[in-house]
Amino acid sequence: MQLRVLNPQDIDNARRTVEQVLKVKAAVSPEAGKITASLADADLVTDLLVALRTAGIHLTELSVQKPTLDEVFLTITGHGVKENDSLEFTESNRVEEARV
Repeated sequence: MQLRVLNPQDIDNARRTVEQVLKVKAAVSPEAGKITASLADADLVTDLLVALRTAGIHLTELSVQKPTLDEVFLTITGHGVKENDSLEFTESNRVEEARV
């Protein structure tokens, strides 16, 4: 599940609310202004919306879909994949292939 708050100053409070209601760790992408969290039970979306409204947090976007590999990585590690990391991994693989 992904959501975007109307007021960027509400993002930390929104993240805490998401974590309390969904009982999962949420990842925040400040540059995109998005919060991403796993959603095992779709029925909790209603509870989350009520909790956000009660806290006075207004959303500009809410979406529920199967996560991409990048979103899974972000949720697990807390940060995205950097271009340099991918390049280093590829070069490391080439060196290993050359040694074999």
